[in-house]
Amino acid sequence: MKRNMSRVQGQDGFALGKKTTGYFDFEIEKRIFWPPAILLTILLVVGIVNRELFMAGAAAALKFTIDYFGWMYLLFIFIFVAFVVILSFSSAGNIRLGGEDAKPVLSYWNWWAIALCAGIGTGIAFWGVAEPLYHYYGPPSLSGASPSTPESALAAMKISFLHWSFHPYCIYAVIGVAIAYSTYNLKQPLRVSSALYPIMGDRVNGLAGDIVNGLCIFATVGCVITSMGFGTMQLAGGLEYLLGIPQSYLVYAVIIGLMTATYTISSYTGLQRGIKFLSSQNAKIFIAFVVFVFVMGPTKYFLNLGVESFGGFLDDFVSMSLWTDTFQKGGGWPGSWTIFYWAWWLSLAPILGVFLAKISYGRTIREFMCVNVMAPAIFGICWFITFGGGAIYMDSVAGADLMGVVNNKGVEFSMYALLERFPLAWVTVPLAFLTICISFVTLADSATSAISEICTKKMDRDEPPATLKIFWGIIMGSMTILFLIISGKTGTKALQTSSIVVGLPIVIIEMLALVSVVYSLYGKKSQKQ
Repeated sequence: MKRNMSRVQGQDGFALGKKTTGYFDFEIEKRIFWPPAILLTILLVVGIVNRELFMAGAAAALKFTIDYFGWMYLLFIFIFVAFVVILSFSSAGNIRLGGEDAKPVLSYWNWWAIALCAGIGTGIAFWGVAEPLYHYYGPPSLSGASPSTPESALAAMKISFLHWSFHPYCIYAVIGVAIAYSTYNLKQPLRVSSALYPIMGDRVNGLAGDIVNGLCIFATVGCVITSMGFGTMQLAGGLEYLLGIPQSYLVYAVIIGLMTATYTISSYTGLQRGIKFLSSQNAKIFIAFVVFVFVMGPTKYFLNLGVESFGGFLDDFVSMSLWTDTFQKGGGWPGSWTIFYWAWWLSLAPILGVFLAKISYGRTIREFMCVNVMAPAIFGICWFITFGGGAIYMDSVAGADLMGVVNNKGVEFSMYALLERFPLAWVTVPLAFLTICISFVTLADSATSAISEICTKKMDRDEPPATLKIFWGIIMGSMTILFLIISGKTGTKALQTSSIVVGLPIVIIEMLALVSVVYSLYGKKSQKQ
């Protein structure tokens, strides 16, 4: 039985400009909404009532996941990257999402800006300075480099490219194109489960599909609280850096409360007036930061470092992608870095895939891959060449000791500390704070919108109801505060735990989505439109 399609696609795709109207004039999909809502509420209560039990359970789940399934994260994501490359250059890349007469709903610029900011906007701001420094001072054994050497600087850049360029966006693209093709070309509802329609048939509109959608909602909340946690810590660090307000749980709570209110207002105004505008402005600021640091910093150094490290990245691409650190217990180095990142991206991928599918109507599959993978990946590389490379230069040549800031004050201070070393810090540091705020809002806005869309049926509007957005926003904000409070000074570790554990079922679902796309495009029942 096929569900109501009125909310999926109009004559010309989505009329994305209409705002949400009404608070209770909708009907939820109970089998999709209630299981993750109840489970997340239970976890929230357990964490509040018994912190020790919550942390012990999370630690056990983390160890089990890395020990037994770390290899699967690495292998499957490598396959996703290979699939995106093959699909982009194949004849299937010419297929238009929605049929030959479908017209795009967003410009290339707005499309790319949303993909960038909703995907890893908060992440590159948080880790852009600190991660290369970590690898520079403590390179993994795979690199064969000694700490604080030119070799470890190159290794640090290669690893940062691995984590922040093609791989994360390929994760998003695989599930995104599967959902988009099934929605627009096979006339299925705009849901994660629709990605499996070519191999499961109408069962995706029954209990099996509801289980898939429920798991994805649960995983997405785990991912978003990771991103919101990093963003909250960095905003709190910014307040301390700018105004001298010390970090505290009260400050965290106030930040999350204000950000929740902000992205609720943004989501209420609809895609065209809300997230489209914010993403466009934020992308401009991101680009301005890269240009500023490149021009005002050691430009020749950036050019040489970028070319050499990118060449090394291509040369070691396969070995870095598949390195499991077999002879180290507990997942070794990849368990703390690469597997964490892959799980983080995977947890967000299904819901972000729904969102990317929604804004990709009228585009070809090749355009989908270029805008959602190639363009943001190239930007990610440029960001780490300037901010990561700049941090290494400041420590190795200028004697800045930014690593000391990271160790003594926290990762959340690293971006501000780097900008303080450049001219116009009185402008750039507050602007960085604003950029993190906008990234926070765009991530939460896109996630709550997509989750609410999946949970709603018979919705004769272009945007999901505000009531559900507020509910999921409160759940995610509360879980973020919980993880930051119960983990004390090890906030980032607890946030990493949430991503790795909840990402496990998603890597399997996404692999099935890949199989589904291959079968749909190249199988006997291919329905190219």
